[in-house]
Amino acid sequence: MAVPQQDLGGGGGAEEENYTYEEDSTRAQWKTRWHFVVGAIGSAVGLGNLWRFPFLVYRYGGGPFLIPYFLALVFVGIPLLILEFALGQSCGGGNVVCWGALHKRLRGLGLAAVYAGFVVVTYYNIIIALSIFYGIFSFSKHLPWVATNPPADPSERAAANVAASDAFFSEKALHLAADPDLPGMIAAGNLIAAVLFTWILVGLIINNGVKSVTNVVFWTVGLPCVTLIVLIISGAALPGSLDGVRGYLGTWDMSKLADASAWSSATSQIFFSIGICFGIMTAYASYNGKRMSAVKDAIIVSSFNSFYSVMAGFAVYAVLGNLALTEGSSVESVMVAGPSLAFKTFPIALAQLPMGAKQFFCILFFGTLFFLGIDSSFSLCEAAATALHDSCALRHLDQRMIATIVSVFGFMCSLLYTADIGYYLLDVVDHYTNNLLVVAIGFLYCISATWLYRLDEVEEKIGPTGKHALGIHNAAWLCAIIVGNVVGFAVDPKFFYVGPILAVVIVLVGTLSAIVVAMKKPSGSKDEERGAARPANPSSATTKERVVLVLLGPAEMLRNDLNRCILALYDANIHPWTIHIAWSIVVKYITPTVLSIVFSSTINDLAREGGYGGYSIGYQLFGAGVVFVGLLLVVIGVAVPDALDVWVDDVRESLFIITRRRTPGR
Repeated sequence: MAVPQQDLGGGGGAEEENYTYEEDSTRAQWKTRWHFVVGAIGSAVGLGNLWRFPFLVYRYGGGPFLIPYFLALVFVGIPLLILEFALGQSCGGGNVVCWGALHKRLRGLGLAAVYAGFVVVTYYNIIIALSIFYGIFSFSKHLPWVATNPPADPSERAAANVAASDAFFSEKALHLAADPDLPGMIAAGNLIAAVLFTWILVGLIINNGVKSVTNVVFWTVGLPCVTLIVLIISGAALPGSLDGVRGYLGTWDMSKLADASAWSSATSQIFFSIGICFGIMTAYASYNGKRMSAVKDAIIVSSFNSFYSVMAGFAVYAVLGNLALTEGSSVESVMVAGPSLAFKTFPIALAQLPMGAKQFFCILFFGTLFFLGIDSSFSLCEAAATALHDSCALRHLDQRMIATIVSVFGFMCSLLYTADIGYYLLDVVDHYTNNLLVVAIGFLYCISATWLYRLDEVEEKIGPTGKHALGIHNAAWLCAIIVGNVVGFAVDPKFFYVGPILAVVIVLVGTLSAIVVAMKKPSGSKDEERGAARPANPSSATTKERVVLVLLGPAEMLRNDLNRCILALYDANIHPWTIHIAWSIVVKYITPTVLSIVFSSTINDLAREGGYGGYSIGYQLFGAGVVFVGLLLVVIGVAVPDALDVWVDDVRESLFIITRRRTPGR
């Protein structure tokens, strides 16, 4: 069934579009829809759900943090996930193909996202390797991250355990340099072996593309769910667990919501934990049949990701509550975030359990970390492998060869993080990549998809003044975003509202001006006065249609094209979930505004603190260099799109959603 496009104006006397739909029968597909959904869930649910989300909830007032968190889910996470699912499914190609299909000059944007994902996986596998390393030592009769003969006094015993845990993590696991600026460039042999094993495993999982991934996703997703349930139930039985849970969601400090960083952190957590803007979800969705509902799947995946995060918090805080009780301290004093929680504090907490139980729960915990990490790891690698396989240069290679290339090159890059300064580099690269590069890519996603898609056709529908009207409108919004953020972060925090007020004024003036220009009929020229013919194809759009075209034209063009692909393959009596017009509004206006604020907040923090984490200029330049390379790919794609031809299979790129054929209007 072919569904006619919603007319956005300017149809009479112009051209009518006929549409055909093409399935790529040569491309591998998931066995079932649920294999895809579970695979996407596995990619989304990762280490951050376990060690970052619970800390953020505690830091920002407990329960109230869920307010900005779920708002970010609705206005950032789900809309961008719908975009990636729908593009991948409709194009039948990886991230470079998808964005190249929207416009040739957007190939660099698609490649930048894949690059960012690959940067992440090179250090992400270090964390997985650490979980393997700790898991092996969990079989020891005496767990090596606690003091051998701890003092009887609770406070002294706590200090001795912390010292032992720090020593094991820094000296035994990482061989970490005492001073980041005085490296000895000594690699940790045990860690290298664990990293090598991780990369071999990832290579084996993706060795046959989605066909081999399909065989493992239910295991790699199901096991962490089972182990989390066991940890929650067991943790609830521990003395002091209730105090820990009270510290998690039992406190409601609404004043924390007045802190702008609470909203920024909530947005960042949603953005990173779902795994958008890494090229993963477009790659996974490209192996879907076009009959799948991208909207429904996006809601399921993102909701489960958030549900797992909330439930993981109960497991973490129950154990930390027991640790606080054992040490005679508060939950706040033992609460940390990131790798320190997973490899320093939590192992100490588990070591307080009785003999036998502590070994079992350490194995269970580090096994959970391993499976959470490996799912995200091979999905990031699959995004890179899909981009390589879709390219005209490497499409002739076997999937196993591409998996080998990705794994070998990834392992070589990961070796950098096994040096004695590797953990410091990991920390810096993680911050710069996730808080700057990926956020910038998400912002450019929104601008490219909803401001530029089929822009020339929107201008034509508006009429002779369409180009000027859209130029004014888009320039006003971009100016408002820049001015609002610059002024908002430059002034005294007491007057931060000045920035948003200026932004609103600029938007109102610019939007009204654009609408006025769109309504304006071109004045008669001297040629017309002499009897010359009027301009060809004058717009017949009504006033309402022109307003819609100015405000939502490109976004609605994309939404209609994506929906048309979904509807075309269904019977007339079936009504699948389609992308609603609210999606166009959110992705065009709200999502990029929010991401610009997160990006500006990070830049402001770096400027105020003189860089990230107190590291020297060399580390800062290394992190900034990673970001620069990603943005350079975007610039190259825009300025010299032919330079990226090698990354695209022109035949596959041409299969974008709909093959449009222009025929003379009736």
